[in-house]
Amino acid sequence: YESPRRLLKTLQTLLENLGDRKISVCRELTKKFEEIYRSSVSEAISHFGAKEIKGEIVIVIEGNIKGKNSATQSRPEENFDLKFYLDFYLERGFSKNEAIKLIAKENKIPKREVYKKFLDD
Repeated sequence: YESPRRLLKTLQTLLENLGDRKISVCRELTKKFEEIYRSSVSEAISHFGAKEIKGEIVIVIEGNIKGKNSATQSRPEENFDLKFYLDFYLERGFSKNEAIKLIAKENKIPKREVYKKFLDD
């Protein structure tokens, strides 16, 4: 879920940290003026930057297709941005400890590595 006021900033952050993935930006789901916009992150920035954004927004992001079907992927990518993930979870009310656990689980890496990276950063 994302606020209409923060949508463009969030899309820009996604582009910088995750690359130009495919996304769906869904507005006013289950309501009369429901809108689902599917594109790349960069196209969504252009589309929503050109108009006034209203309503409840949900963003669905394509998964990491580089790591798909890779049994050897046990380490995060070199561009792994812990601060981005931590900020994401902290803004949504998770504690640092909960955020570290979720980041480790989602990226399939040991918690101690995420915690160590957190201390290093």
